[in-house]
Amino acid sequence: MKSLIKYASRWFKSEKEISEAANYIGSVFHDDSDEQSFFDVVFAKFENYDQLSQAHENKTLSEDIDFIIQCAIDSLTSPEYLPRQSKQIYTFFYIYRRAAEYNEYKRRCNTQLKEFQEKLLERLGHVFESTKGCDPNLSTTNKDLIERIDIRQHLATVIEIKDIEKLNTFFALCKLSFQSSLVINSNIRLQWIDMVLKIRQWNISLIDFIARYLDCKTAFEQCPLDITALIYLTRTVKLSKSVDMPPFDILHNFLNELKLDYKEFYNQFLIIFDEGIKKTFYKQSYVCQLLRILSTDEDLFTKYLSACASSMSPDQLWGIFLNLSMNGDINEIMQKHLSSILTQRMQNITIETFKRCNGRSNEFLKQIKDENYQIFVGILDKVLHGFLNKQLNDQQYSYYFTDYILKEFLNIALRLSPTHSLQHPSCLLIIRHLLFKRDNYDIAIFEKIKRLFARSNSLDRNLFQTVEPASIIKDEWFIDYMFHIPNDWFMLSRYDYDDLAAAHQNNSWSLYIWSRLIQLSLSKVDTNKWNETVAQLNHWMINVKRDKYTANDTLTIIFVNTVFDMAISKNSKSVLFAPNIGSMLKYILDAKQNNDKLIDIKQVDDFIQKVNESIKDILSLNSTRKTYNDLLCISNFSCFLPFCDLKAMLISSDPQRYKFPVTPLQILAIVSDDRPNDIDISITDQKETFFCCFIQQVVKWLEWFDKFIDIFQHVIEWLRVRKLQRAEQLLSDIHTIKDDSMTNVIKAKTVIQDIIDLLKPFKNLHRLCYLLNCMNSFENSYPGTLTSHDQWKSHIEELKRVHSNNTFTVAANAKYEHPHSIGARRVVHWSLACERLECNISIEYRINTPRTKSYNCFSRQKVPLDKKVLKGEFKTQRSGNLVITIDNQTGGAPRTIWYQIKTMHFSTCHLFDGFFSMLRQQYFQQSNENIQVTDLSDLIDRAFEFIDSLLNGDITLEDMEYLKTVFHDKNID
Repeated sequence: MKSLIKYASRWFKSEKEISEAANYIGSVFHDDSDEQSFFDVVFAKFENYDQLSQAHENKTLSEDIDFIIQCAIDSLTSPEYLPRQSKQIYTFFYIYRRAAEYNEYKRRCNTQLKEFQEKLLERLGHVFESTKGCDPNLSTTNKDLIERIDIRQHLATVIEIKDIEKLNTFFALCKLSFQSSLVINSNIRLQWIDMVLKIRQWNISLIDFIARYLDCKTAFEQCPLDITALIYLTRTVKLSKSVDMPPFDILHNFLNELKLDYKEFYNQFLIIFDEGIKKTFYKQSYVCQLLRILSTDEDLFTKYLSACASSMSPDQLWGIFLNLSMNGDINEIMQKHLSSILTQRMQNITIETFKRCNGRSNEFLKQIKDENYQIFVGILDKVLHGFLNKQLNDQQYSYYFTDYILKEFLNIALRLSPTHSLQHPSCLLIIRHLLFKRDNYDIAIFEKIKRLFARSNSLDRNLFQTVEPASIIKDEWFIDYMFHIPNDWFMLSRYDYDDLAAAHQNNSWSLYIWSRLIQLSLSKVDTNKWNETVAQLNHWMINVKRDKYTANDTLTIIFVNTVFDMAISKNSKSVLFAPNIGSMLKYILDAKQNNDKLIDIKQVDDFIQKVNESIKDILSLNSTRKTYNDLLCISNFSCFLPFCDLKAMLISSDPQRYKFPVTPLQILAIVSDDRPNDIDISITDQKETFFCCFIQQVVKWLEWFDKFIDIFQHVIEWLRVRKLQRAEQLLSDIHTIKDDSMTNVIKAKTVIQDIIDLLKPFKNLHRLCYLLNCMNSFENSYPGTLTSHDQWKSHIEELKRVHSNNTFTVAANAKYEHPHSIGARRVVHWSLACERLECNISIEYRINTPRTKSYNCFSRQKVPLDKKVLKGEFKTQRSGNLVITIDNQTGGAPRTIWYQIKTMHFSTCHLFDGFFSMLRQQYFQQSNENIQVTDLSDLIDRAFEFIDSLLNGDITLEDMEYLKTVFHDKNID
C-alpha cells in the first residue's frame, strides 16, 4: 500500500491526498538534465506510476492527475525553470498525453488539462522564438511514443493566428509535426498546406509571416515552405498592414531566399493578383513594384499587365503607366507591352477620359527623367494612334468627334510627333477624318466635293499651307469621292459647276484634291475607251460653257490638263483622229500660249513636237494610207497647224516624191480613171486649207493605186508563173501594200512605178488584161431580177432539202444584215426567196480594203419574194462580203428568208496558154529558167500574132503541125 501525501489543490481550494508515486512524478520537474535524459526519467516515472496505481486500484488517480498537471503548469510558468525548458519542452507533451489518458480513463473534466495545454503552447512559442527555431526538437526517436504523443492534436487547436506569439507557437508545432512525420514515415508525408489550411483566421500580414519564417528558416530545412502553401497564404492572408513596407519586394526576396521557382509561383499567383486588383486590395505603388520586379520576364510581365488592364479602370491603368515611367527605367519589355496593352485597353474609352489621361501625362512630362522621356512620349503616341485608329474608323465612336475635337487631337498628335510633322500617322488619321469622313453616303458627289473644299479652306493656314498636300493625302482617302467618268460629269450642270468653281478659293489643298481626284477617276477608265471618253468630256465642257480658256478658271484648267496628261498626250496617234475633241485640244493649246502655271508647258511642247513630226511624215508621204484616209474624214491636226512650219517641212523633202508615177498611155487607158495630178506643194497663208487640199490629193493617188493594183496584180502573178525576172518580188510588194495597213504612201508609189516600168515594154498589155479577166474591179453583170411565179415554190423546197442552213429570220420591226464571205476573182450567182410576205431588200458587195468600198447590186422596197425568186450575178476582183439587208422596221410580222449563193473562179484562157507555151518551146529550150522582159514581151506579141493568123486563115501547114499539143486536153476546155 503506497503512502499518501497531502498537497493543496489550486482547483479545489483544499488539501488533497496523492500517492507517493505521483509525488515522485512531481519531483521530476526539478530535474535539469538534457532533453533525452529528462524524457527518459519522465517516461520511467510514469511507467512506475502506472504499475503502482494499478496495484492499488487507482484510488487516488484523480488527485494524482491534478497534482501532476499542477506541477507541470508550475514548472512551465516558474521563472527559475525557464532556462532549461528549451531542451525539455517536448517532454511536457508526453506528460500532457499521459494526463489526458488518465483523464479519459476517469472521464474527468478537462478544465485543468486545457489550462495545461495553453501554458504548454504558450511556453512552446517562447522557446521557438528565443532559439530562432532551433528548439524545440523531438526528445525521443521511438516511433510508438511519437505517435502516442501526437503533436498534431495540439496543432489542430491552433485555428487563429492573432499575433506574432501565436505564429511562433504555430511554427513550433509545425516543426515538431514535420519531425514526427519523418520519424513515423507514413505513406502520406505531411505538407505545409495541411497545416495552414487549419488556420481559420489570420490577424497578421503575409509579410509578418514571411519575415518570421525567414528568421527561423533553419528550423524547416528538411521541410521548407513550398509554393502551394505560399500561394494559399497569399490568397488568405493580407499582404501587408504597414503603409511603408514594400510587400512584393519582400515576397520576391522570400522566393529567392527559399530558392523557389519564382516563375511557377507567379503563374499561380496571377489568379490571386487578378482578384486583388478587382477588389482594389493593392495600392498602386505595390502593383507598380510587382510589375517592375516582373519586367525582366516578358511572359510574366505581359500576363500581369494584362490582368491590370482587364480589371482596372482606364484612369487607374493610366496611373500605373505614369508611376512606372516616373520611378525607375523603362526597359524594352516594359516599353513593348505597355505600348500594346495600353493601346488595346484605351482604344474604347470615351473622348473625355482620354483627354483627362492625356492631361495627366502633360503634367508628368515636366517631371519625367530624361532617359525615360522619349520612351514615354513614344508610348503615348502609340496609344493615341490606337485610340484614333479604332474610334475614327468605327461609326459608333466617330460620330462624337466634332471638328473642334479633331483639331484638339491634331494638336496633341503634333506634340507627340518626333518631328512635329503632319505626316505623322496619328496626324494623318485625324486629317483624313477631318476632311474626307464628314459626309453622308447619300449626298451627290459634287456636293460632297464642294463641302470638302470648304473644309480644306477652314484648315489652319499657318500649319497646312506650308505643307505639300501630296505628302499628306493618300489615294485611298478618295474612295468615296471618285467620279464615274463620264456618267457623273454629265450629271453636273453648269450652275452646279459654277458653285464648285467658286468654292475652292484657290486653296492649294483644294486644288490638289481636285487634281488628284480627276487623275484617280480617269485611271479607272478602260484604255480602249480613251477617245470616246475624251469626246464625251469635250461635249460636257461645251454644255457648261467652259470650252474657252480663261486664266482664272482654275478647276477647268486643272481638269483639262489632267485629261491631256493621262489620255491625250499618251495616245497622240489615236487621239488626233478622234472625233469631237477639238475644244479640249484648243483649250490646252490656248493655256500653253498664255503660259498658264497650272499647265505642264514642257509636256504640251513635247506633244506639239510629236504632232509636228507626224505632220512632217504626212507631208513627206511617209505616213500610212490609213492615216490619209482617216485625215480625209476626221482630223484634229488643224489645231496644231499654227505651231508648224509647213514650208520648212516641204523643203526638207525631195520634190520628186510629189510627182505622180510616170505612166504610159496604154496603162492609163487600161486603168481608165483620170490620171491624178502631181501634188501641189505651193504653200499659202491658209495652212488649214493647204493641208486639206494636200490630203485630198494624196487620197486620189491612193484610189488610183488601188484600181491599178486590182487590174495588174493578176497580170504580175501570170508573169511570175512564166518566170519573168522581178515579177515575184513585185507580187510580194503588191501583197504588202494590200495587206499591211502600215505601208507608207511613198513605198506604195515606188512599187507602182516599178510595176509600170516592168509593164511598159508589153505592147499587147490591153489584150493580155482582157484575156486574164482583170479589166474591172467589180462588174454587176446581171442585176437582180424576179423570176416567174411558178419557180418560187420549187426553189424554196430545193433549198430546204439541199441547203437547210441557208436561211435567216428577221423579227418584226427590225432591220437585219446578213453577210456572206466571197473570195477574190469570183463570179457570184445569188438568189433570194421569202416564205411569206413581201420584203424591203438591199443587196450590196463590200470590198475588204482599208477604206471599205461598197457596190450596190440591188435595192428595192416591197419586193414580192413570197411569190417570186430574186436572182442576180456579179464579178469581183477583190474578196469581200455579200451583204443581204432586210428592212422590216415597218413590218408587223417576221420574215424568213431563204438564199443561195454560188461562186466560181474566173475562167482561165487555156488556149492562149497553150499557144504561149508552144512558142516558148520553139524559142527557149530551157523553159524553167527566168526570162527577160524583152524576151517575154516578144513571146506574148508572137502569141497574139499567131492567134490573129489562125483567125485570119493566114497560117501555114507547117505551123499547123505545132497545134497538136495546143488542141489537147484542157487547152480546148
